[in-house]
Amino acid sequence: MRRYKVGQYWCVPRIVLLFCRAIPAPIWAIVALFVLFPGILPGAIALGLNNLGILGRLMTETNENLEKPPLEALKAQGTPGMLLFLYGILPINLPRFLAYILYRWEVCIRETVMVGKS
Repeated sequence: MRRYKVGQYWCVPRIVLLFCRAIPAPIWAIVALFVLFPGILPGAIALGLNNLGILGRLMTETNENLEKPPLEALKAQGTPGMLLFLYGILPINLPRFLAYILYRWEVCIRETVMVGKS
């Protein structure tokens, strides 16, 4: 039986997030116009893809910079993975996640002017 390293599983999602983040929203809108009809949908898809990459990167950085001692204490007590997420990770990250989501919402509202012109 072959064992895989944890880093191998995270390679593909990181590449997808990098690809979504690297291309600006107006370029995504132009690409979506070739596939879809002109209207609201190509702009919404463009902003969604761009924000997916940016929010994905911000949230992975937040998860990577978590303080380890509280999580290790929960693991030492034998906490299952779902409860570790609910009581260890979510309470620490939820305010940061909400702040990032609200910030990107505001940026997305401003970017609709640029995407609407292209």
